[in-house]
Amino acid sequence: SHNWVDAWKQDLARDPKDVGLRPIGWQLSGSGMVTSDVVHTTRLRATSAFGPLGNELSAGLQIIDEDRASSLRTPLFLVQGDSADRYLAGGSVVNATATVLDQRVIELSDNVTLPLGSHELTAGAQGEWYRFTDDFFPNSWGTWWFPSVAALEQRQPDLYQVALPQRPSGPLGAFSAGQVAAYVQDRWTPVARLSITAGVRADRPHSDVAPTNRGLASSTALGDRYAGRFSATTQISPRLGFSWRATDRHAVFVRAGAGMFTARAPQTWLGGSFTNTGLDQQTLT
Repeated sequence: SHNWVDAWKQDLARDPKDVGLRPIGWQLSGSGMVTSDVVHTTRLRATSAFGPLGNELSAGLQIIDEDRASSLRTPLFLVQGDSADRYLAGGSVVNATATVLDQRVIELSDNVTLPLGSHELTAGAQGEWYRFTDDFFPNSWGTWWFPSVAALEQRQPDLYQVALPQRPSGPLGAFSAGQVAAYVQDRWTPVARLSITAGVRADRPHSDVAPTNRGLASSTALGDRYAGRFSATTQISPRLGFSWRATDRHAVFVRAGAGMFTARAPQTWLGGSFTNTGLDQQTLT
C-alpha cells in the first residue's frame, strides 16, 4: 500500500499576544509564513505458512519533507506602534528563513506464530532506522528595528541584527538513529470464552552520534560530566492481559491488562544538540 499526503498551511499572526514576534505585535497581511508537508508512506506485507508455523513479514518506508518558509524573502522589519512594546511586523518571519526538516524512516518486522493446543506462541523482531536533516537557522535574513513610522519613512533604524553562520552549513542537524526490538508472547485459551495473554518485549535504541563531545570534555568549566550522550539502555517491557467473552453472541467483552510500555527515543533532543551548540552561529548587531 502507498499513502501520499501533500498539504500546506499559511500562518499569519494577528494576535497582539503572539510571542512569536518577540516583541509582541501584529503582522501585516503580506507577511506570515507557509508550512508545507509532503509525506510518502509505503508498506509491504507478506504472510506464509510452513506446516504449523505461520510467518508475517512487513516492511515500511516513510519519507517526510517539511518546509517552513516566509511568504516574503526579505529581512524582517519591526516598526514601533503607538502603544509601548507593540510593533508592526512586515517582511519575513524570524524562524521561517528557509527552515527544512526532512525525515526518512525504514521499518522491518517479522513475526512467527506456532499453535500448541490451547496456546498460541508468537516470537518476533523489529527494526527501525531513521535519518534526520534539520536545517533551522532563525534570523539569517536579518531584522531591522525602527522606533516609529516616521523613522521607517526616513530609513533611519535604531537597531539591526542578523545571524551569521560560523561554519559553511550553519546550524545544521544531520544524523541517523534507530531502534531494534525482540519480543515473545503466549496467548492461552483455557476455555472458549477466556484468553490470557502474557509476553515480554526488549527495545534498544541506537544512534550514530559520537559517545563523547571532545570540545565539551576539554572545557575546564564543564568537564566531561556534560560531554557524553545518553547511554543506549535495553528497556524490558513485560505485559499481561485477558479477554473474557461474557455472552455467546459476541456482544459483551471484558478486557483488562497491565504492563510496561516503552516509547521511541525523543530524537528532537538530539536535533537540538546539533543546532543549539553556540558554536554554529553568532548574532551581529
